[in-house]
Amino acid sequence: AKVYLCDYSNGTCHEVPPGTANSSSLLVCNQTCHVTPAPPTPPSGWKCELSTFTCVMGGTESEDDCKKACLGFYVCDQSNYTCIPANASTPGATSKQDCEDNCAADWVCDAEKLQCGQAAPGQNGTTKALCEAYCVTSYTCQDNLTCTAGPPGSGIPNETLCEQVCVPSYQCDAKTLQCNPVAPSKGTSLDRCQLGCVTNYFCNTSWQCVAVPPGQGYRNMTACEQNCQEPPPYYQCNYDTYQCDQVPAGSPPPATPNKTECEQICIMPPPTPGPPSNLKGLWRALYVQNNYTMGEYDIFFGDTNVTIVSQTAVILQGDVKTAADETVEISVTVGKDSGSVVKALFQAQGDGAETTYGEFALGAPGGPAPASISTAMTSAGSQVFVMAKCLSQSCSFQMEYNALTGRVARTQQAAHVAKPAVNDPCMIHGTSCEACLAAAPYCGWCSTKVTYQDGTVGTNCAGTALGIEPFICDGTYSTATCQI
Repeated sequence: AKVYLCDYSNGTCHEVPPGTANSSSLLVCNQTCHVTPAPPTPPSGWKCELSTFTCVMGGTESEDDCKKACLGFYVCDQSNYTCIPANASTPGATSKQDCEDNCAADWVCDAEKLQCGQAAPGQNGTTKALCEAYCVTSYTCQDNLTCTAGPPGSGIPNETLCEQVCVPSYQCDAKTLQCNPVAPSKGTSLDRCQLGCVTNYFCNTSWQCVAVPPGQGYRNMTACEQNCQEPPPYYQCNYDTYQCDQVPAGSPPPATPNKTECEQICIMPPPTPGPPSNLKGLWRALYVQNNYTMGEYDIFFGDTNVTIVSQTAVILQGDVKTAADETVEISVTVGKDSGSVVKALFQAQGDGAETTYGEFALGAPGGPAPASISTAMTSAGSQVFVMAKCLSQSCSFQMEYNALTGRVARTQQAAHVAKPAVNDPCMIHGTSCEACLAAAPYCGWCSTKVTYQDGTVGTNCAGTALGIEPFICDGTYSTATCQI
């Protein structure tokens, strides 16, 4: 088949050998073969080069017209009131002469004539343009909703604008929820006032919506209730009680909003065999719970067991374990509660000269340990002992049993004779007046340490109930107040 190639110089197609580049059929060639237009003639005039404000070739203007237009442009630098060169497109750009006429900072306003003139020597002024913008009549909105003319700078420099803003204003009375007229510009429009002058509702710390004055909460109860949702509680293990305590929402780990997850890890470790180390040894004890039975008891804590005896009988014997919360668990093997578990609480009360003191409260058999010594004093089934244990070798308690007379053998030096123990359950509360008076109604506080009739020096806390060892207080004594 014949192929053709376009001659763009005259717009005609001529035959060429097959395979010639850009060749095609005669039909296609005729459709696309047009004479290429000649390139436009470059401008032969002049134009202003704005970066240098000089006339250069390549424009369409005559050289004279270009020179007239390309005079240079300037703007006023108001930081130092000088004219600096600028591009013709810069806002405010003008000729150098016009710029210098207006850029001087020596123009002041004559408020009476409303005209700008040259400032007197030493008088502060501004540029002519700024002066003329300021030196006009100002208008002020009055309470009667009229705009009154005034000197420059006293109001709005445009009467029409003043009239647009000088309209009635309203202000909400928060008590009556009514919109009352007020001076112009001191309130808002009636529509806006009525929109906001309604009872508001505020979400308090108890997550309840309560009514408050306008502007202090949500404008309706529904919006308040939608936003007043108490976040779900978080839980964290209390390793003193091994209970999952509620903590503020959003608390950092290990707190969690999943109580079940908390309870799965908040498990008290199994009790360890034996009593707390400070309980081991032989204690001489007295009952002090409400309606207690008079008598003296010996309590011996071994490595893994405990024995409590009166002068005539074994009250309790059993195996001892200590829980993670320091409560004592006794698996009773001997006594009226044999076969049950008795949980107890020990509270040290401090050291004396030769003995240390403590309180030991047993809960009801099969029940929990007492929450505190004070609650055990009045709880049914609980028993509370005040106890003393020797600290030094000069003091030695011996287990009294088999109907032997209760005594404390205190062997000091060979020349000393053993003295009977002082029968005063208040003595161990001598650490503070408050603890003393709270222990029992018959316990009182002496401003000095008391001396019992056998010569034993006690603490500041001593009792006056029937059967308690008589004592002497050389200071002031009271069972009612610590103000002594």
